[in-house]
Amino acid sequence: MGDGKSPTAGMAVTSLLSKYSEDEECMRNQRCRNHKQKVWATHLHLHTWALLQTLQQYIRQMRMRKMLTQNLRWSATPSSDRAVPIEDSIMTKPAERRKDREMFQYVVVVSLREGDQGRGYAPEIIYQYPKTEHLQTWLQKEHETLHRSIPLFCFPDEQYVPSKDVQSETFSFVLTNVDGSRRFGYCRRLLPPGKNVPEVYCIISRLGCFDLFAKVLEEVERRRQICFAMVYPFVQSLKDSVCPEPGHSLRIKSFIPSQGTQVTTEVVLFDLPIYFNRVNVKFRRFSSMETRVNFSIAGHVSQEIVLTRPVDSRLEHVEFEGLLTCLNPETVVQVFASLLLERRVILLSSKLSQLSRCIHALVVLLYPFSWQHTYIPVLPPSLIDAVCNPTPFILGLQRATLPLLEDQPMEEVLLVDLDRKTFLRKVGDEAQILPPKLATPLVEDLITCTSRTSVPGSPSLKETVSNAFLHFHVQLVGTYPQHMHSDKHGRRMLNQRAFRKSFSSRTTRHFLKVFMQTQAFQGFIGERETGTPTQELFEQRVRDFLQSEAGS
Repeated sequence: MGDGKSPTAGMAVTSLLSKYSEDEECMRNQRCRNHKQKVWATHLHLHTWALLQTLQQYIRQMRMRKMLTQNLRWSATPSSDRAVPIEDSIMTKPAERRKDREMFQYVVVVSLREGDQGRGYAPEIIYQYPKTEHLQTWLQKEHETLHRSIPLFCFPDEQYVPSKDVQSETFSFVLTNVDGSRRFGYCRRLLPPGKNVPEVYCIISRLGCFDLFAKVLEEVERRRQICFAMVYPFVQSLKDSVCPEPGHSLRIKSFIPSQGTQVTTEVVLFDLPIYFNRVNVKFRRFSSMETRVNFSIAGHVSQEIVLTRPVDSRLEHVEFEGLLTCLNPETVVQVFASLLLERRVILLSSKLSQLSRCIHALVVLLYPFSWQHTYIPVLPPSLIDAVCNPTPFILGLQRATLPLLEDQPMEEVLLVDLDRKTFLRKVGDEAQILPPKLATPLVEDLITCTSRTSVPGSPSLKETVSNAFLHFHVQLVGTYPQHMHSDKHGRRMLNQRAFRKSFSSRTTRHFLKVFMQTQAFQGFIGERETGTPTQELFEQRVRDFLQSEAGS
């Protein structure tokens, strides 16, 4: 007791400390077990998710295999009685068929970004729908290739000065992939409210239909003048729609606030709509950022937008009014003759819309032949070297680039000024390319077409102009079926010498001798030799022509 401490108290303290250590160790063990359970649960969840994904993929594969089995039809080959499975056409290339049913692949919004230290403006993509990661695999690869080119074609202007006096205009361009397939870019340049730098809404589509997408872009501009967020619901409904067949229509219900409705927005970036009603529109990003667009209930306009494709699909990407306004019939025929012989042609204009429409119209006049060479309706100044290409091309350039164009070492080229309705450079023989027996009636038909458009009840200018050139082509090559024969291997071939000699006109024979060496004619005859012609309208006109010739 000398130290004044009780042995019982010391033992109690030691016992408490020991119990505390044991309790602390138990708690640590419990926390460790809880942590392991959470880790195990997480791993179990991930493995379960992966298993479900694998199972779903397997089910999809089995369903596809079942569909393929059900769609197999059996046919006997001519040389044997053995039955061979032939895959149904609807299952041959499902991916290709899905592509053909789409209205468009994606939409981009391109604006101008001011350079460093105020060094001009450069175009850049500020928005895209769908996002690149949400595109199909084949489209992602294609988009990576074209991504850098699209802004240049949306703003082909060499220099841009900010201004609040920007006129809206619609134009288009063509993008050619490595495999030769083409994508059409339909653009609407507009000035957003309160800004002095324009934006271009560009729709990339495999469908060549200028009038249809021009109507779509007009609706896009109407919505953009209210707010940026109003564009998305319309574009999404269009993306989810199925492309109508020629001669059919697509109806899209559209809601838009009426005049007097106040619109307030917070953040103008959005990805995915959560809900959409008459009073409130709310979009949520994949992050925590949100965008709210609130309408005061002053009224709304609910309407139905009708997008119709013409019955004749070859005319849905063209209008001839602009071409015949810029050029007289004689000039149109001379440019057409140069394209028919696959020469180099450049068109100049101060308006992008006029430039692209005239070039598209000239290419359509070649039907049933097709232009298989360089085809750029609007050429950016940064690609001006393309005019030095020794191969055939048809290019469109803004008039402001004329000084830059004159400095290029161009070979023989036909340079057409659409603003001044004249030739700036010629090869020299444009008026003598076509045989007079065929050229003179064609010019007269064009003069008649332009004079009849003002008569009530007369056919449209599209129909009359296309029929005039179709008649020209029938007169030129309509007798080709009479000179097709089969060789010793059973392959159909055209006797080119007999076909050319069947014309009594010496000038026509001379023209055919040159024309039959072009890729356009070779591709045309190649389809007939393999038995796969795609120009049904032309073939019907040829049959009617041969019947009338036989009757006379």
